[in-house]
Amino acid sequence: MRLSLAIAPQYWPAIASTAAQQAVTGLVSAMMLDAFPESLSLWWCFTMLVFWVGVLLIVLHRPLSPTTVDIMLIKYGFIPLFIVIFWVASVACNYYMRTP
Repeated sequence: MRLSLAIAPQYWPAIASTAAQQAVTGLVSAMMLDAFPESLSLWWCFTMLVFWVGVLLIVLHRPLSPTTVDIMLIKYGFIPLFIVIFWVASVACNYYMRTP
């Protein structure tokens, strides 16, 4: 028994675009190991996991008829999500490091 899921061709350019964004941000975060005490690479990996789970849910919800919002979230959603997750992690780390 073989499982397969046909998805709309509109998804592929958005997936390729976000893969390029993730490759660039991954390289930059790997080069900045000592710049941030919160480990930028760790939060980049966490953002990747959260983002691709979200993409999977979007594709499973509407495999053949994506909306414009679905495509926009896949295409442009990674970098804002990365900024928000890193900001929350920075605030949380600074708060817990100051608390006695």
